[in-house]
Amino acid sequence: MRELRRGGYQPEHEIVETPEGMRAALAERSWDVILSDYRMPRFGAPEALGLAREAGSEAPFVVVSGKIGEDVAVEAIRAGAYDYVMKDGLARLCATVAHGLEETKARRELRRRDAILDAVRFAADQFLGEAVGWEESVRTVLRRLGEATGASRAYIFENHVSEDGEIWGTQRYEWVAEGIPAQTDSPLMQAIPYRAAGYGRWVEMLSRGEPVHGRTGSFPSGEQVELRAQGILSILIVPIFVEGRWWGQIGFDACREEREWSAAEVGALGAAAGTLGAAIRRRRIETRLTQSEGRYRAVIEQATDGIYLLDAGTRRFVETNPSFRKMFGYTVEEVGAMDIYALVAHDPDDVDATIERTLEQRRRVVGERRYRRRDGSLLDVEVGVSVISLDGRDVICTIVRDVTERKRAEERLRASEAELRALFEAMTDVIFVIDGEGRHLEVAPTNPSLLYRSSSEIVGKTLHEIFPKEQADEFLGHVRRVLETRRSVDFEYALTMDHGRTWFEGTVSPMLEESVIWVARDVTRRKRDEEALRESERLHRAVLEQASENIFLVDVETRRIVDSNRAFRETLGYTEEGLHRLTLYDVVAADRESVDANIRRILERGSPSVGERRYVRKDGSLLEVEVSGSVILRDGKRTLVAVAHDITERARAQRLLEERVSTLSGIAANLTLDLPVENTLDVLAKSVVGASTAVACAVALLDEGTGTLRMEASWRAGVESPTMRAVRTGEPVIVRGVRRSVLEDERYAAAHGLVRESPWDIVYIVPLVSRGRTLGAIDFGYLPGHEPGEEEKVFLGAAADQAAVAVENARLFSEARGKAALEERQKLARELHDSVSQALYGIALGVQTARELLESDPRSAAAPLDYAVALAEAGMTEMRALIFELRPESLENEGLVAALEKQAAAVEARHGLRVDTALDGEPEAPLETREALYRIAQEALHNVVKHARASRVRLTLEHACGWIALEVSDDGSGFDPDGPFPGHLGLRSMRERAWRLGGTLDLQSGPGRGTRVVARVPSG
Repeated sequence: MRELRRGGYQPEHEIVETPEGMRAALAERSWDVILSDYRMPRFGAPEALGLAREAGSEAPFVVVSGKIGEDVAVEAIRAGAYDYVMKDGLARLCATVAHGLEETKARRELRRRDAILDAVRFAADQFLGEAVGWEESVRTVLRRLGEATGASRAYIFENHVSEDGEIWGTQRYEWVAEGIPAQTDSPLMQAIPYRAAGYGRWVEMLSRGEPVHGRTGSFPSGEQVELRAQGILSILIVPIFVEGRWWGQIGFDACREEREWSAAEVGALGAAAGTLGAAIRRRRIETRLTQSEGRYRAVIEQATDGIYLLDAGTRRFVETNPSFRKMFGYTVEEVGAMDIYALVAHDPDDVDATIERTLEQRRRVVGERRYRRRDGSLLDVEVGVSVISLDGRDVICTIVRDVTERKRAEERLRASEAELRALFEAMTDVIFVIDGEGRHLEVAPTNPSLLYRSSSEIVGKTLHEIFPKEQADEFLGHVRRVLETRRSVDFEYALTMDHGRTWFEGTVSPMLEESVIWVARDVTRRKRDEEALRESERLHRAVLEQASENIFLVDVETRRIVDSNRAFRETLGYTEEGLHRLTLYDVVAADRESVDANIRRILERGSPSVGERRYVRKDGSLLEVEVSGSVILRDGKRTLVAVAHDITERARAQRLLEERVSTLSGIAANLTLDLPVENTLDVLAKSVVGASTAVACAVALLDEGTGTLRMEASWRAGVESPTMRAVRTGEPVIVRGVRRSVLEDERYAAAHGLVRESPWDIVYIVPLVSRGRTLGAIDFGYLPGHEPGEEEKVFLGAAADQAAVAVENARLFSEARGKAALEERQKLARELHDSVSQALYGIALGVQTARELLESDPRSAAAPLDYAVALAEAGMTEMRALIFELRPESLENEGLVAALEKQAAAVEARHGLRVDTALDGEPEAPLETREALYRIAQEALHNVVKHARASRVRLTLEHACGWIALEVSDDGSGFDPDGPFPGHLGLRSMRERAWRLGGTLDLQSGPGRGTRVVARVPSG
């Protein structure tokens, strides 16, 4: 021990003298060196050497003795001892120990390097040689790498950039050795702001592709705190790059003892990181391919235009979409057997010339053409074409206007993409170890078919002995640059193999000082896929731009418009840049809640949704559209693909039709009211102008006495009147150039002022005819060049019929009102005769009897006097009731309730009919409302007395929530409301009074079930 201390060592040692003691010492800890006497009391050096090897110790075994000869020493070395030192030559002990420790360390590093290389090969096979994603095998790979490096913990971090531009890291996967605490569940590992956490130096190094490694104690103090908190004594962090960007890192922690990471370990683990980056890149490319195909499919399948692909060489159809086949009536098989000449109804020479021009220009609008349907009929279509490359041949993509669907992409393309995907997923890598002179030291072929030559022909050969000089110079340049900078290099290259030209993506990483590890992965499929992706995107763009429908794409999360075709931009009046600054809320003429609800419905249904919307143009005008929308994935984001069909004209026609129907319905409803005929015709004229293209309307009625038209002064002056011609013939008349003909004729002088200021110049005149009798005419004025169409003429004829009914109803209503007044006077005379006159006669008779009894029997005179008084009171009650019926002023002074009570009392007194009342307090209502309710009750009670043969009547008045309800019900004979019944004129009068106030009147009755009349009117 003294000699070792003199040599600069500080040995911790234990002396054992028995086999048992040595076994215990070997089991207790790992020793760096074993020094043994050749002979000891209990056992000797050979036995001790056997125990050391049995325990698996790698420590150099040095025999120290003063008596053995060289032959014995050689035998001990052959048995496994590292060396022997004679006691009289202990000066060489320190050198012997130093050499032994260095060789042991070298053997350990060599074994560790081989284990790491095996783990890297395993990682390459798992990440790139399996059909499943790299996430499925990453934990197994981490375990193999951790065990191979002797690390305590292995893990993968993924980076992301925050809103402020800082890089954060999150631990995604982890493996830990037995007894080492895991960090995955720690919140601190889920979001680490590198610079804020003190790892700014790491960010700079890793982002440049440089690994971070060393003992924790050798790091800056700011970095040591968190590392020591996790029990990390040494650490190695290797960056992972994906598509040239720092994606994250793979790390290895040593928590049991400090250690250094050799260049070989760093280089090999850098290769593992490169392999993982390639796997992530492959997954991204596959995802983008899937998304691109989804966008292409969404546009084609939702297209309302017909689309077909035509082989420019054979003139035969390559593919068609469903809208095309539906438009022309062909099946897939029939189209497949056709050439373009069978479809296009033009001369074959013209068809060939059109195709040749298309091939020269590559994209053009052919314009209008005529195509032939399966049934032989011809169809005018608008055609746009563009030339694409498909399977190495020119194919013309043609879009035919006015079709609605697109079939899915060609089956052959899908089969080709499936083959490419299978080849891509089956790809494996090849790993080489090359020195600074470009000589191949090792070859680890995971797929021999990817080798430029066989392994036996490669090992020991330089790059220049294998590859062409220009390519070998390039490869050797990469190797030397890696050795100089100690940073990995990624590049792509192509080799002409036996099976054709193959593309590789190479990653060269430093290993030992004079060697690198070269990982080559076959990216031929990726190259082809990238070309297919570009071709698919070109096809997608060609279809999108050629489509005549309005197509646009919206980001579901932000609602921002992210893409659109030319038709949509031109329809709304925006440039591409201006439109893509807008959101869906800016375009749709609806509130945000409605827009959001519609998108939620599309997402929930998972299928295309169709509906009508209104879009806002740039100039503020509105566009009626029918929209079909579905959701696809675009660059990893949910995107709404919308196809909007312009239905402005259809919507305008629908609104005009609805307005006309509403106008006719409104006119018909107003005809039931007893309004003056002038008011009714004014309302009719305004309604018709609003529901037609006419700008003016006038109604002229015949004077029944003179047979002339009112408001026709010019006609009376001797001018031939177009309106009178329509009245005489009973047929509509249209007059063009009205303004000039009237202004140039002095006989129209009375109308010059009106005509000069009027904008209309065309007059359409329709006679008013009712029950075969012409009542007048209605004139409609139109602007120059805007004559009414046939549909509008039908509408104007219907309006004229309604106007004629209004005029006829006014005449009949006037006659009915006169008859009603006469009947009312006759009724009053009967009532006076039947009640008041008889009462007066009885009074006179009673008074005369009393006078005669006063002389003979004064006491008996009281009875006739009482009789006379009773008759006088009854007569007064009857007289008040008759006066109130004629002029119910007490409605304003005493109120509706008092008036109804008096009416009920009069019915009881006059007809002996029991009237039960249930009247709420006085309602707060205008006098007009109260008088109408009183008249309804009066008419209902009159019908009960006259027709019901009832013994009991109930009169009810209720009011609440702004409405008043009046009900009159009886227990009389009843009637069938759907059949003829007496009192229908009174019922119509009651209903019109209720309608005039904005209320309703309901009638319920049946034979033998009495009658119930309920009027409900607003109190305001």
